[in-house]
Parts: sequence; C-alpha cells; structure tokens
Amino acid sequence: MNKENNKGIKKPRDENNIHYKNALIKKKQQIEEKRKKKEQEQLIKGISQEEINETTYYFENGLRRVLPYFYTFKVNAKGRWIGRTIVDVFVNEFKLCNEETTIKKIEKGLIKINNKIIEPSTIIHHHDEIEHQVHRHEPPVYCDKLTIVKETNDFIAIDKPSSIPVHPCGRYRHNTVIFILAHEGYTNLRPVHRLDRMTSGILLLAKTIQAAREFQSYMTIKKKEYLCRLRGRLEKTTVTSKIGRKRIDDKKIHVSVNEIEEDGKECHSEFNPLFYDEKTNTTVAVALLGSGRTHQIRVHLQSIHHPIVNDPIYAAQFDESKCDDEGIFETQYGGTIQWKIEEGCIECEHLKGDPIQYGIYLHAWRYVIDDEIFETKLPYWAQPNVDISQEINEFNKNHILI
Repeated sequence: MNKENNKGIKKPRDENNIHYKNALIKKKQQIEEKRKKKEQEQLIKGISQEEINETTYYFENGLRRVLPYFYTFKVNAKGRWIGRTIVDVFVNEFKLCNEETTIKKIEKGLIKINNKIIEPSTIIHHHDEIEHQVHRHEPPVYCDKLTIVKETNDFIAIDKPSSIPVHPCGRYRHNTVIFILAHEGYTNLRPVHRLDRMTSGILLLAKTIQAAREFQSYMTIKKKEYLCRLRGRLEKTTVTSKIGRKRIDDKKIHVSVNEIEEDGKECHSEFNPLFYDEKTNTTVAVALLGSGRTHQIRVHLQSIHHPIVNDPIYAAQFDESKCDDEGIFETQYGGTIQWKIEEGCIECEHLKGDPIQYGIYLHAWRYVIDDEIFETKLPYWAQPNVDISQEINEFNKNHILI
C-alpha cells in the first residue's frame, strides 16, 4: 500500500512506547496541577450569606433533604465541544438533557453562552463560557449531627457521617460538610485533607486561609488509623504497591476508580485485625497508612482478596448504567414533596430515586497531627457485639460480588 492510500489510517497506540508513556505522565501531572489550583481557589472563597439563603433543609426518616432551588452552572468549553452545536453537546454530554427540553431552555434564555442569548444552532468556540440555569435537586444524606471532636482558634475537627461529601461536587452542594456547617455559622471553613463521601470519621477544617496554608506547608499527619470491616478472615498483613487512576467517562457517568498499576504512585498500608466474626465471615481491622492515595485502603484490600464487605466499587461488579459516581444503586424517591413543582424541570417531573446505600464500612478513626491526637468513637459496625448480618445480606442481594 502506498503512502497516499495510508492517509487517514490511524496507527494503533503502542502503550509500551516511551514517548507515549512520557506523554501520559505529563498529562497526569497537568491534571494534578489543575486539581491543586482548584483547591487553592476554593481556599480563598468562603460561603456567602446569599448562598446560604438559596434554600433550606428538611428532615425525614433519618435523612437530611434540601428543598430544590435555582442555580446557574457555569463551565468553560471543553476541547471536544468545539465546533459542535450547543444542543448536540447538551444532549450527548449530560445525563438529564434531551433535545426538546434543551431547545425550550435555550428559547427561555436559561442556557446562554458568554452571558448572551443564543439559538439552538449556535456553535461552541474556544474560550466560550456556557451558562445553564437549573432547578437544582440534591440527593439526601444522613441527618446525623456533625459532631465536633476538637476545636481551636485555627482548626475544627469533626466526626463526619458517611454519605456526606466534604465540599460541593456532582449533584451535591448544600448537602455537603462545608455548606451544612455554613448554615450553622461556620462560613469560612476550608478542609485540609480528603475524606470520601462514603467514608466516615475525622475531618480537619481550617478556620482561616492562613491556617489552611500553614497546615499544607508545615504541619504533618504523622499517623492515620482507619477502621474497616472486610470480607473473610485476615491475619496481620502489609501491602505495598503502585496505585494508578482510571477514569470512566460517558454520558451516563463520570467516575474515577483506582487500581494497581506499574506507572502509579507507590503506597503502603498495614492491616492489624481486631476481631473476626464467624457469623458474617468478616474481620474488623485497623488500617495504618504510610501514604494517602485516593481509595488506597479499598484498592489494597481488594488486591489481597479481602475487600471491604459493602464496597460497591471494589467488592462488587461496577454497573455504570445503574449506579451513581460512587457505585451506589438508586431506589424510588422516598420523601414527601415540600416544594412547588417547577414547570419544565425534568427532575420535578421524574424524581430521581434515593440511594439504597449511604456508606461503607470504612472510618477515619484516629489522626496524629504534629503532637496532637484527634480520635472519634467507634462506629457501630466496628463493635464486636453488634449484628450486621442483615445489612451484609441486603448488600449481597443487590450486587454481584467479585
């Protein structure tokens, strides 16, 4: 075949090619730098009274719910959107958008580009800012109080319940730690470390920008101890491996999962069993982290075939067609409608179901930061005389275990 006939034929990617590997490393570094920049921007901005007044909470059946409210999303055009119509992007990139509804929203001025009224045929260009006003619905979370474990002039440490994200992400905004505490008068808190939505336990927040920056620059978390309940009988063990990040990206879901991979970052976990429960064939263990990679404990336990018992991502098959970004299945909406149904709002017309699961058996139990110890009470599932067999059976019934 001559060169002319070769035009337009894409060569298969050689994943062992050194240039490809270097490009991949550079891409990951850029993503990490972008994440850090975003975190720094969040450090500067507190929560205004105007934001607090957007909505109110109400409580039902042990859950905290948010009254739907109007909110304008703003996003810069992504590379893959350039040259496409606004309708094409909305219909093919966003979960809840169809062509008819998108066109109606454009006609009502609820979707704009660069703060200007547009047509359905408008093409997206580089540097465009897209605005989308929505009637925003948030998922419920546990209504457990955010217990203050310790408070100083610079920091506040809380015992975060599972189900609550730390800061706004995805569908969550007011049902996050930052906003819940803002409603209680703490309007300028800034988290100084991470804790997953489905994980409970110690969360440290700085009261000022200066305290947050000092923590990141000078303070050291000397010891991180987590409690976990895992499948099978586990003896004392140590896991050292490299963990990398894999992203699932399509219209239905946008989620990152971690896995053992050669090009990942090396990390170290130590697991010390506290007791074994024969009835459920589970072990409660203390996990000590020598590093802090995302999902590190969950990935390491999966790698030694002792996953956290009710982990929907690392202990079961992940079905992106039925799950949210944490692998959680949804059931029917279980609350009462305490707001006026908004005409044209897809979620008002077709209420999304509530999660069937609000946490996993993973708890940030004790942190030693410099010379100060932060510790919570034991979660119920980590206590030897508590029967959790019904919870485990319910999880197993709804998932295909791996």
